[in-house]
Amino acid sequence: MNNFTPTPDYPLMNKSSLFSSTNTNLPSFILKTLLGFFLYWFLLWIFVDKSDARISLFTHTLAALFSTLVYTHLLFRNTKFTTIVCLIFALKMGIGLWHYFTFINPDYFSTPSAILLHSEFQVYFDTISNFANDKTTHGLFYTSDNFLLVSHPELLNIISVVFRYTGNYVLTIAPLNTLSSIYMALGITYVAKHMQMGNLTKYVLFFCLFFPISLISSFFFRDMFGMMLMTIGVVCVVLAKKSKFILLIIASLFFYLQRTPYVIIPFAAFALSEFTFLGGNKRSINSSFVKNSIGALMIVFVVVLLPFLSSLTDANAMYLSIFSNIIAIVLFPVKFIVGLIGPFPWSQWSDSLESTYQLQDYLLAVTLCASFWHIVPAFIKQLKIKAGFDFITLTGLLIVIMGVMNPFMTVGYIGEGLPFLAPFLLQIVSPKAFAFTFIKVLFLFLLANMVFIAFGLRGIGLGLLFK
Repeated sequence: MNNFTPTPDYPLMNKSSLFSSTNTNLPSFILKTLLGFFLYWFLLWIFVDKSDARISLFTHTLAALFSTLVYTHLLFRNTKFTTIVCLIFALKMGIGLWHYFTFINPDYFSTPSAILLHSEFQVYFDTISNFANDKTTHGLFYTSDNFLLVSHPELLNIISVVFRYTGNYVLTIAPLNTLSSIYMALGITYVAKHMQMGNLTKYVLFFCLFFPISLISSFFFRDMFGMMLMTIGVVCVVLAKKSKFILLIIASLFFYLQRTPYVIIPFAAFALSEFTFLGGNKRSINSSFVKNSIGALMIVFVVVLLPFLSSLTDANAMYLSIFSNIIAIVLFPVKFIVGLIGPFPWSQWSDSLESTYQLQDYLLAVTLCASFWHIVPAFIKQLKIKAGFDFITLTGLLIVIMGVMNPFMTVGYIGEGLPFLAPFLLQIVSPKAFAFTFIKVLFLFLLANMVFIAFGLRGIGLGLLFK
């Protein structure tokens, strides 16, 4: 937990029973999470009808909503709280469907398997569909090499379980994305509850529920599901009193499923929080833990990273090349600013259908700028007084750093670290002050966009120069 001293502006001491840290233990969280997933799968099995796109979407949405209702109530035991979460579920589903029917495919139910987007989205959809067909033919646990050139087909293989029961329809992704975003937000909120953040816990929930890249639920991508798995891994490590080493390995696996370089983040964040000044600790290092960690990292290198490195093509070898990493380090301050603003001025709009999804990227850029306006000075201050940072905060910071170092940097890569920084952010700035900052940044973005459009500079893509 951060060594943060509450002020009268932060009502941390008002610890209602809803946000009390009691009952935030690891066995309880794991059991409730497994029950939530099992209920979702069970409803997919017995309730969802995949014979028709309309019926499939409706029944799948109800299954995901009911899983949300039960899981929220299991974690927080509060009817009002559960009702609010379910209403936000409905709102996000509504936004996603409205966006898809308005901008992407108004005639969706006549062509429910037509992706109508960039070829990258088509490849993901085809890969998931192939996996789902294999599971329908050979069984739920059947795994094959029936995939195209995509990153982390193992994650798509897991996602295909949902398509196996709901049918190979494009909008199957909408209830899944919504459910994943809710589970992610509830997991971060559970950590805030464990940290005894009091009434600020509810603001952590709302911050994560309205995480910008989760707003348009119909966006056909795997990242939201991957972020949910990452969150589950982080929560388990935070709650663990024993067996942290095993849970760190599991968390590393979840992080790897999202992006290969993320595999080292859980161990790195834990080591930094426990054994270095970044964690505010002067604790002696446990030799057995170090030996186990070295052994685990060697296994990760041999089993995960070595095959990955050996399979690199000339096109993507630059990802880990010495030159690109040196450039990334030298330009880190510039890339960090460019990454936050998405790049500034917003200039990636085009006539393609998928460009309409950039609205949530735009909101993410605004949110990132508003957040780091407060996080950066607070981070520097905490370093000066050697207050230290907790595991979840360092996890978020490492994700952001890796996003900036990526030569294919996007605002989305950097944004993936933001939910994990939410507890820290809302302890250093009041929700009202953050909202005011967000509005100011949004106004500046809109003003800058109008100026650039007025001068005919729309679409110049200046940010590409610093990737």
